[in-house]
Amino acid sequence: ADEDDPSTRISATCIAESFNMPLVLEILQSHGFAIDPDNTGFDSGEVVHAKGVNGGDIFVFPSGTIVTWSLPPDVVTRQLLRAAEDPHPAEMCEEDDLDFVADTARAESTMKGDLVVLGTRREHRDGDRLDTTLAKIAFSSGLARSTKLAVLETALTSYFESTRNIPALLSQGAGVPLGRRFILQKTGELLSLRARLNHYSELTDSLPDIFWDSRAELGLEGYYDQVGRALDVNVRIRTL
Repeated sequence: ADEDDPSTRISATCIAESFNMPLVLEILQSHGFAIDPDNTGFDSGEVVHAKGVNGGDIFVFPSGTIVTWSLPPDVVTRQLLRAAEDPHPAEMCEEDDLDFVADTARAESTMKGDLVVLGTRREHRDGDRLDTTLAKIAFSSGLARSTKLAVLETALTSYFESTRNIPALLSQGAGVPLGRRFILQKTGELLSLRARLNHYSELTDSLPDIFWDSRAELGLEGYYDQVGRALDVNVRIRTL
């Protein structure tokens, strides 16, 4: 596929600590997007699914992350900024993407390396998109988790950069040339990072709450886990 072609791409963008989900719903509806067109039944506080005019999908998660299928990632980002709670500065916004293909001969979906193979046999045969959309939500949730994690990784890297010269200063043996205010500030930043990691239950939970009541035969937990393995999410969490 053409690398610039969004029609085969899943794109995730984390723009805030969280979203005001009722406001997300209101904004998307005011712009004429079809909301939950495939009747997934998920509560809008868990995920909001909207359909673009070209048939592409938009999934908005309360973690401050937007995931699009077959749409450029900025298609609704600007509009949803109004619903962002504690939005990230531009340099702290994280993006990630995967490619996908639809296989009309498969009933189940899977991942092959970094490629999502979307099983669309039922949709192709019966015109029922529900199972396909549920699979997209599971893959999207896994990708959103990775993108959210990248925000913390970037913040920690920035923290390390701001303190990297301290060991060299100490090794010179000339005392501690650091003010009390600086030390307290850096301690506070580190504790804040730790608290954010512990607060993001969607990072540390083995399965998001939205999948607990899903039918086992749909395999949504497996799709979510496959994205996590492909993007080394559990390893990255342990490293953090």
